[in-house]
Amino acid sequence: MNASITLSALLADGVESMVAAPLSDLLAELAELGREAAILDGQFRAAAAASSEASARDSSEQVRVVLTAAGRIETVEVLPGWRAHLTAQELADAVLFAFREAGNRRMETWAAAVGTDAGTRLSAPPSTAADGGTVRDLWYLLQDATDRLDDLAREASARSRAITTGRDAHDQVTATLTGGELTGLRVGERAGRDVGAAITAAIRDGYAAADEASSITGRWPFPELERFTSDPATLLSTLGLAAPPTDPQR
Repeated sequence: MNASITLSALLADGVESMVAAPLSDLLAELAELGREAAILDGQFRAAAAASSEASARDSSEQVRVVLTAAGRIETVEVLPGWRAHLTAQELADAVLFAFREAGNRRMETWAAAVGTDAGTRLSAPPSTAADGGTVRDLWYLLQDATDRLDDLAREASARSRAITTGRDAHDQVTATLTGGELTGLRVGERAGRDVGAAITAAIRDGYAAADEASSITGRWPFPELERFTSDPATLLSTLGLAAPPTDPQR
């Protein structure tokens, strides 16, 4: 899971209740959100490390899918003799099955790691004075983001339904992605021994197309908000608060 998205979500959840409050109260609430987010960030980072490089095979054992730490497909491996066991369509279905299975394993590992750390609580050292101008800049950004929450929700919903496609260099494989996730695959009947590399190339092409089409965070105020909130330590520093110490055993 992306820690910066979680941190931004924490801030967004608290923004609407903070709009009418005095600035001192707002800063106190932001500080508490920052502390909670820093703890969550540490838990999520540990969980992400534990769940990185998840992989799974299909039931025929002809296909293996390896995921990145972010949950996208890194590689698709297909045994050379796959045609003795699967048709082209069955191969496509096998890839989708292995992808879902790898995703399930990744989430199970991630959830178990977060659950292990759920009781962890870190105390923060004394805070230092915050830069008032920088804090106000962050507050104005949050106000701008709040004003656009409805637009953001509509755009996020539309993006989750957006369909993009990717192809390999020889047009033997077509990958279909919905909301940036692999949902369909077509493997040509003439696909050969290097079909695993062709499937991987088509999926990566689909990811690139999805990323290019996704511009929701490329418009004001979200790039600046991302800069402030992408790292809990940055946010705490902005607010004049020291980040909680790292558990030396991790």
